[in-house]
Amino acid sequence: MLDPALNKVPDQLLEVYPPDSFDYIASIMSKRLLYSDVDRFWVCRDPIFKEVLNSFDKNPVNILQVGAIETLSGFRWRVSSGWSDIIWGEYINKHGGQLSVVDVDIDHLSHSALVGQNLGYPVALLYGDGADRIDDQNKQGVEYNIYYLDGGNDPQETLDQYLKVKDKNCVVIIDDYSIKGTLINEDNINITKHDIFNGIAVIDSR
Repeated sequence: MLDPALNKVPDQLLEVYPPDSFDYIASIMSKRLLYSDVDRFWVCRDPIFKEVLNSFDKNPVNILQVGAIETLSGFRWRVSSGWSDIIWGEYINKHGGQLSVVDVDIDHLSHSALVGQNLGYPVALLYGDGADRIDDQNKQGVEYNIYYLDGGNDPQETLDQYLKVKDKNCVVIIDDYSIKGTLINEDNINITKHDIFNGIAVIDSR
């Protein structure tokens, strides 16, 4: 169980990395600050992502993520927006797999591409609507172990994406679940909810 009292950025870290500091981003992308250093400072989404990844027992994992890195404007966004790419990338670098990122915003996709290039993990960029791109992958027979749904805050949009993957042998993670997940029928599904920010739901259909 994550301790809610730890869900804050310590004052000493604020002194090292001011709120909109690019030094933080540069430290990550130059590998001076390791991925594993991040969750030593504060509790955010990272432990949830890592718990899901650990369940794959160091086997290669293919991940489809809806929602790229929105901005590189400072470490506060690293906390509130998540930057899940770097957690997936750390695992992929060690154990293999592929990250595919879907977004309707070219700038967001370029952020994910830049971070992936600097940290050395593969990123496939898919431009367009999340549900449409998931559908395209389904038609091509491409399977993913994890689907991370973190697009817009439209519950119908999230439901449309979820319905395309709900019967797959996979894990579905939905960010901001208290907003995006309101239309999802929770009957007969293995769902775990985490009370962080606007909530995160992990649905394990394996």
